Amino acid sequence: MTSGPATAVECSVSGLEKHLGGAGGAAAVCDAIQTAFANAPSQGSVKIEIVVNSEWSLTARIERNGNRLPNQDLSVSDTKLSKGSIERFARAIADATAHAG
Repeated sequence: MTSGPATAVECSVSGLEKHLGGAGGAAAVCDAIQTAFANAPSQGSVKIEIVVNSEWSLTARIERNGNRLPNQDLSVSDTKLSKGSIERFARAIADATAHAG
């Protein structure tokens, strides 16, 4: 599915990291992002900062090849952040980054 060299992804997590316990912690978030980008078309160099806003909300600040892209937000209303919600968010980030102008 990928073409060309793999995307180099730098991931960091900041904010209220304590709220990621049910989702596997900060390392699990970055692992999900790495996996999502590994399964997406090559995009060069990507830097992602995940900001944990609350037990229910994340924001992804994205930079691709030195250019800032629109933030991506995740909010869940029926439960706290989970591994599944993080994995879906990671795939959405990779998709949005691939389709950003």
